[in-house]
Amino acid sequence: MPIEVDILTLTNAFRKEHALPALRLHQDLSRVATTHAANVADGIEPFSHLGAPERFVSSGARCLNVAENLARSDGFGREEIPRAAVSGWCGSEGHRRNLLGPFDACGIGWAANDAGVIFVTQLLALIDEREGPNLRAQAAQVLKEGGLRFLSSTPAVCATVGLALGGPMLMLGGGVVGGALSLGVGLRPATLPRAACHRALTWYRPSECACCGAVDCELWLSPDDRTPLCTSCHPSPADARVWQFVD
Repeated sequence: MPIEVDILTLTNAFRKEHALPALRLHQDLSRVATTHAANVADGIEPFSHLGAPERFVSSGARCLNVAENLARSDGFGREEIPRAAVSGWCGSEGHRRNLLGPFDACGIGWAANDAGVIFVTQLLALIDEREGPNLRAQAAQVLKEGGLRFLSSTPAVCATVGLALGGPMLMLGGGVVGGALSLGVGLRPATLPRAACHRALTWYRPSECACCGAVDCELWLSPDDRTPLCTSCHPSPADARVWQFVD
């Protein structure tokens, strides 16, 4: 099978282990990912997340949430590359978060340079396929009107739209893009366009603690496997790095 198909298969197998929906291969995102990997292999672009927001825009896809994984492989045979790339991502906290993020599609591209080094680009996104007003514009308007309530404590994971301050924001060090998390604050989804919030929240919205079954309480992501835990069951709910689900 093509490398990109193998990578998608392994990515979806990892998501399945965590009870998350499979990603579909997105043609336009794959086109952009392939172009980026080729440019990196040719030395035209650096092996970095520089320009990642523009890559999603150039795909033409309406993205509600985005993230990017990169990999390079030296000394691996063609058949070993997919497993090496995905295994590397799974072993890295930031890339692992991306693999398990609130997405439904991804684009994958790869290219090799003259020395045989292979570069892989994976673009992950939650796609809004509906027609209608541009959701980024809607979110920007909400911000201008002061409709967003910012949390002052733990950053809130909205499992949400990657929209704030005019467009998607990437945590370039790794991790899921969610609202203004890269600014150290969170967003309450109820203040964003209702359709966009519903679309995003339906992917992963726990209603009870995975350990004790408590309901109608604050839920925090486990640092190990991202399962929702209540304050009593979570090992460090007061840690500023812990992500919280917000209704």
